[in-house]
Amino acid sequence: MLTNGLSSSVLMIADSSKGFVPVPSMADLNSDGYDELLVSSLSQGLMAYDAVADSLLWKVPWGGYECYTSPAVGYFNEDNVPDVVSFYQKGVFPFYGEFVLVVVDGLDGSLLHSDSSGWYQYSKPNVLDVDGDGSDEILYLKNWDRSSTIVEFVNALFVVDPARDSTWQLTQEQIGIQAFSSNLLWDLNRDSVLEIVVVRGLDKDSWYVPDALQVAKIELDFYDPCPAWGSYLGNEGDGRFESTACPMISSIQLQSKNELRLFPNPIGSELSIQGLEMGENWFIFSAKGDVIRSGNSNGVIDLSGLAPGLYHLRSQFGASAKLLKLD
Repeated sequence: MLTNGLSSSVLMIADSSKGFVPVPSMADLNSDGYDELLVSSLSQGLMAYDAVADSLLWKVPWGGYECYTSPAVGYFNEDNVPDVVSFYQKGVFPFYGEFVLVVVDGLDGSLLHSDSSGWYQYSKPNVLDVDGDGSDEILYLKNWDRSSTIVEFVNALFVVDPARDSTWQLTQEQIGIQAFSSNLLWDLNRDSVLEIVVVRGLDKDSWYVPDALQVAKIELDFYDPCPAWGSYLGNEGDGRFESTACPMISSIQLQSKNELRLFPNPIGSELSIQGLEMGENWFIFSAKGDVIRSGNSNGVIDLSGLAPGLYHLRSQFGASAKLLKLD
């Protein structure tokens, strides 16, 4: 583009009515080894485009709504196809009257979950497995007006679990609003505790031109060693969803705080572990760094179905050990 112009470009997706504002994301939705484009269209909603086949996989229009938010990606149902989440806005920018969180199946674009998401939700959410059940949750800073007589915007972190159709508030509300910034979700301190960095306005009655801004780091009380979508353009900053990319585990042994002692059952597939707290989440990594199994500890892990090989076992709070399965 910098040297040859657009003479050799190919039109893939068009929106002649209103066009596109947010940047696209990418994920392999049909298991062909190539990423599909995930696009937010102002007039046609979320769209998935197969560039190899030059075909539209699906689109999710929402009558009377625009889609002003770039999509994020995660696993929200039981299949192995990445799914897509974004916000829809009712009306025409900037006069929106309602904001809706929309989660769709990456396979066919069918609706998995939708819910009201407060006010002025333009920022892309984060995606991670909060409870270690193998299905991702959505984390976002929700804005709303808590007063019925005057404008008094507040915000707080909320978690959405599409698989269980549940939502809960994670932090206390604070005066102000987040409108045009996305959050960074990462283990910044390398202490096996996730932090989220947010940027928000501090005005209680203004969302478009705030008088003051705050950059805040919030420590979370859960740990996912490999969030599905950790920042505005994904974990690597390139807009691509990589189900096997987990840069946070590269120094897994150096981050270990405590010692884990393993006691295999000689006549079964169970592994007793000393060093895990009751109810503490655990994760098993392959030699490539992929999370291949996770769960919630009662002191015993079932290894049935796990292929022979070398693995890393890591706890929610930083303890780790190497595990060799022979058969």
